[in-house]
Amino acid sequence: MHFFNRYSGITQDTTATYNVKFYKIMSIRLYIGNLSFDATGDDLREIFANCGEVEEAIIVTRPGGGRPRGFGFVTMEDSEGADEAIRQLDGQEFAGRKLTVNVAKEREQRDAD
Repeated sequence: MHFFNRYSGITQDTTATYNVKFYKIMSIRLYIGNLSFDATGDDLREIFANCGEVEEAIIVTRPGGGRPRGFGFVTMEDSEGADEAIRQLDGQEFAGRKLTVNVAKEREQRDAD
């Protein structure tokens, strides 16, 4: 489809102007609970990679870089990988503990009292 650009007076082919990157499927962030305190982000990345493309894997630690808090987050590239990870890994044992895997919820806002 062509249209006339009133500013430059040039016609442009609009069928070739879109970029495929705009149609990227949103990534899905998963909550991973009941983790061993010895688990690392690399461990999470490795076990979740079997379900799909992992964008990020983190273990949450106490402020100041302290001891792990026993949970983390994995960001999967797409919903298919996230669904597969939940199906395969929720309730599975990892490092002696049964994992809890579900879609992460938005963090609630705290009052600044």
